[in-house]
Amino acid sequence: MPTTQMKRHTLSPCIGSETNVKKDSSAQDASASGEGHYPGEDTSTGYECSICLDPISPQEMKSLPCVHIFHEACIDTWLDEESSSCPLCRQDPSVNDIPSRNQVQINREELEVLPWTMIKTFCLLFSLTFISVCLYTMVRNCSISMRINNGGFMWFNNRGIDMMHNYGGFLRIDNHGIDMRLGNGNFIKMNDRGIEIWFYNSPFVTVNNDGIRIHNYNILNF
Repeated sequence: MPTTQMKRHTLSPCIGSETNVKKDSSAQDASASGEGHYPGEDTSTGYECSICLDPISPQEMKSLPCVHIFHEACIDTWLDEESSSCPLCRQDPSVNDIPSRNQVQINREELEVLPWTMIKTFCLLFSLTFISVCLYTMVRNCSISMRINNGGFMWFNNRGIDMMHNYGGFLRIDNHGIDMRLGNGNFIKMNDRGIEIWFYNSPFVTVNNDGIRIHNYNILNF
């Protein structure tokens, strides 16, 4: 039995003239399906333009923000002369939002600032958590112990903060100042009297009201 065919009389925006287009009745109408469909013949992309019904090659392809694909010439003519919306879904695309030749437009400035934004966000969250824990221990007059997977721990109470690493180093922050020891004779101590740095159980730098001293040599006196 011969295959039933129908003809559709349409206006092709590509050439601006009336054409008779033959279409198999078993094929789905692109305007009814809401997207371009696969034609019977093999093409380079597998899609055909829903405006002119011709196959689309990669060089001719253009996608709207709604992801419907057309010939670049067809959709440009359609948007300029026929309508400012997608011929399939009627979504109103902005001209600046239409990527050329199916390329996704990416805001380079946003990508460049993303890592720094993530760092700032992490620091902000860490700071808020740290401050919240400190305030909680001060108000409740209690202590909070946080153990770390590598064997270290953090201890918060109303007297200060202790942080200890599994290799023996620790950091203490309290009313007397900051005391950081690395477990091998190295430490840094900062308080209201000045700054003291030791390497391998020997003094290295001392900064106080008398000046700056490196080992036994006076560098600068105040």
